[in-house]
Amino acid sequence: MGLVEIIDGLANGFEHPEQLDYAMEVVVGGRWIFNFFFIAIPWWCFSMLMMLYNVVFNAWLNKGWALGNVYLMANTLFCFTQWSNSVALAFEFPFYMRSFVVLRWLSVFGAFAYNGVYFFNLGAWLWQLFDQTEAELQEVGAFDVLLNMFFIYNCILHSSIVVINLGIIFKEWNIEFYEMFTEHGEEGSDYNLALNRVVSDIENDMWFLDPVSLFKATFEFFAGETVTEEVDKY
Repeated sequence: MGLVEIIDGLANGFEHPEQLDYAMEVVVGGRWIFNFFFIAIPWWCFSMLMMLYNVVFNAWLNKGWALGNVYLMANTLFCFTQWSNSVALAFEFPFYMRSFVVLRWLSVFGAFAYNGVYFFNLGAWLWQLFDQTEAELQEVGAFDVLLNMFFIYNCILHSSIVVINLGIIFKEWNIEFYEMFTEHGEEGSDYNLALNRVVSDIENDMWFLDPVSLFKATFEFFAGETVTEEVDKY
């Protein structure tokens, strides 16, 4: 739904409050305005700070990503990618929501996977730390202390990525719930992450991997007409 349609829906809704369709247009338009000013803009500012936290931490305290450490640079790249996706998702840009369904699936899957590994390891570390017996504590050496310091240092460093991932997960869940309410979860929903939309997008975007489609496109490019049009001549 574009901005013009939203404004028209709000105007129609206030003019005809007794009609359910117009009332729904008021709800949809009001939700978009509320989302823009009270969710999207604050999230853009907050998530920007989270992304800058990772960049500044690595550039300053880690002395330039530990002089090019691949692990640190990969996390920062993932952080920037997730931040970009989260901002587009928060503002619900129509082009992004409708045309980048596969990227959104990868983003939300990456958010679940990253946070799952993060919280599992953090929980395992806390369990190990507070469940040790007196005898085990006596056996803790310098290497164990160094290993624990390294682990918690990385948890603090990459915590901003976890926060951005949580924003993506919450927003995608919110969109699924909202569209189930407005469109009853049918294929006509614009923004949901239905699997049939993903399959359709993959088929449309990855056509060049299909030998038949590749042959047809190549033939049309060089011949100037489709195979069917050429066959119909005879």
